[in-house]
Amino acid sequence: MLAALAVTIGGVAYVVVSEIATTLRNDNRYDHYMANIMQGNLWIGNSLTLPQAVGRLVNPMFVSGGEDVWSSNSTLAAEVAKVAGGNRIPVGPELTCNQIPGNF
Repeated sequence: MLAALAVTIGGVAYVVVSEIATTLRNDNRYDHYMANIMQGNLWIGNSLTLPQAVGRLVNPMFVSGGEDVWSSNSTLAAEVAKVAGGNRIPVGPELTCNQIPGNF
């Protein structure tokens, strides 16, 4: 039986990244996921399409969306950043959760 540390925020279940990252990286159905940084931990939520992932970073008025995204690899994370940045070359990926290796 698998047990994972999980929380529910606004009706969305989030699992701490250390419990789910490998499984998500090996699942080729989805590339991007809701993310939430709380108390120094990175939490992963529902899967997102590329437009949904971009929308979490920047809203239609091209101002900060104020939400986070976790992508399965750094290339996919750069794709989200590039689209959200108006096709400018992204710098990073940026890690903001105590520099957890392998998280983009």
